[in-house]
Amino acid sequence: TIRRLAAQHGVDASPHPMSSLARDINRLSDAEAPEPDEVRRLLINLARKDFVTEQDATLLLVRYLRERAP
Repeated sequence: TIRRLAAQHGVDASPHPMSSLARDINRLSDAEAPEPDEVRRLLINLARKDFVTEQDATLLLVRYLRERAP
């Protein structure tokens, strides 16, 4: 669903330029923040470009994580 939605809107999984800054801050603070996978990056970019609301992005993420759960 997320991949299809991203394809419909021409959104890719490229990291946002601020993502590298966030990684550096996390690394320097010893915070453990996992790197988002391709589907999560698609969802982040869909939300950044206002193709989905924050609420819809949250619901899509929950559905995606439930589908991945063993």
